[in-house]
Amino acid sequence: MDSECCYGKAFLSVGCDRELFLYNLRKHVDFPLDNYIIDEMIRCLCEFSPNHIKVLHKNILQKIEIEKHVWIESEKQGRNVRTEATYDWIIRYAHVFNSWYEKEYGSKFQSNLYDKSYSDMQFAK
Repeated sequence: MDSECCYGKAFLSVGCDRELFLYNLRKHVDFPLDNYIIDEMIRCLCEFSPNHIKVLHKNILQKIEIEKHVWIESEKQGRNVRTEATYDWIIRYAHVFNSWYEKEYGSKFQSNLYDKSYSDMQFAK
């Protein structure tokens, strides 16, 4: 991997850099990671973009809706029906959710959402 890498605009926009990433990684990983793995993680961060934020946002909202559906269906049946209710939601509501999401949020994620100055920011290893 190059000695320098530019972090993704979305990552930088929330005030993160390589040192903060490595600090947090070490707090949550209780085993050694070789440099290749760390470099791959950093490469992924370098490619992080507003499109990734959109996918993450959509997935979180979708997860919330599925959890609501699982709770309702489990209450109706008096037992935990997580797997069945999840499949049921996907079949019955995923297409409706996707249409709603695109209407509600689709145009609100712009590739130029972040200040251009972030594209020039780099860090030294």
